[in-house]
Amino acid sequence: MMFKALTSLFLFLTLFVSPAHAATFDGDWRGSVQTDSGKELRVRIVINGNQATHYYRDEQGWVAIQPEKSVVTQLRDICMFTWLNQGGVWTENQVFSMSAINATKLDLVWMRHVTNQAEGKPGEAWNIVGHGELVRMD
Repeated sequence: MMFKALTSLFLFLTLFVSPAHAATFDGDWRGSVQTDSGKELRVRIVINGNQATHYYRDEQGWVAIQPEKSVVTQLRDICMFTWLNQGGVWTENQVFSMSAINATKLDLVWMRHVTNQAEGKPGEAWNIVGHGELVRMD
């Protein structure tokens, strides 16, 4: 009787109380983002542990972006990749919030935020937000 009760409790805890499965984000992810203005942008992100590289597409193919700072943070089925860069009067950051749908597909929310601050002039800021999916290519 005691064995049956313990077995039932173990099965209950295993099936209904177990934490969500941790996703593996390592890989070559590609897809597109639809911006709020209706423009479609192609996206490629390669993740390897706590490192990631963002690529943009031009006429010759994929080109790696080499920002000054970048951070990758993961928890269970969510991964955040953020990078920051600067040049001249502009400063830019991009944020990629990725949620694992399954082992080969990610839901993506993307944000790009740029400021322009010329010395002695009023600054300006602009942003683009989009949503899309990434598919594992490897």
